[in-house]
Amino acid sequence: MKKKKPHILLTNDDGIRSPGLWAVASELAKIGYVTVAAPREQSTGMGRGPA
Repeated sequence: MKKKKPHILLTNDDGIRSPGLWAVASELAKIGYVTVAAPREQSTGMGRGPA
């Protein structure tokens, strides 16, 4: 029986253009199916803004 590949959700807050995001996605693709979810622009620290 063939082993199924996992489906991996990869997220970040550095934006979709982050080179590190795509480096990780490339490596993870060797072991499973990768879905990337990231904001269009860098959003680091957005959850720490004033209330």
